[in-house]
Amino acid sequence: MTFLRDGDNRSQRAAVDAQGHVSTVDMGIIHTKIHAGEMFASGSYFTAVADAAAVTLLIRVGSVPMHGHFTVANGGSGFLEAFEGVTVTAPGTTVPIYNRKRNSANAPTSTVFHTPTLGATGTTLIKAFTPGGSKTFASGAISSDFDEMVLLANTDYALRWTNQSGAAEDASLAINFYELNIG
Repeated sequence: MTFLRDGDNRSQRAAVDAQGHVSTVDMGIIHTKIHAGEMFASGSYFTAVADAAAVTLLIRVGSVPMHGHFTVANGGSGFLEAFEGVTVTAPGTTVPIYNRKRNSANAPTSTVFHTPTLGATGTTLIKAFTPGGSKTFASGAISSDFDEMVLLANTDYALRWTNQSGAAEDASLAINFYELNIG
């Protein structure tokens, strides 16, 4: 398999069949960003989250807009919320951000933290139920949005999951993203 660039600088995979015919297959933006070393992942897991308790990721977008895709995995039912323009009293603990192309030294301008202390939550962007069962009938689930959300540069966001299962449950919050300023 050979990789080519088209006139818009998008990656193209070129394949040659047994008869020597060449064809190209377009790679989407996510796949292209991974190959370019410009796709990142971050997140944190939380154990034994008490019923009615919440866990939070602070996403501090840097100088370039973030195109992000959120995922929550939870051991029991709960509520997922995302907020824009949160007031941060203390950012919490830094969460590592990994380049999805493991041999790339590229790093994003954004940072991620878990267990921040927040004041005002700003604008609510997402308010969703995350199924997973309750008490002894908890089975767990993974919930994710299908499309990315473009987050504003130099803005703080919070991703929060609140356990509503009736028992302590484990959960994780994650974001996969790339940074791109397209105007």
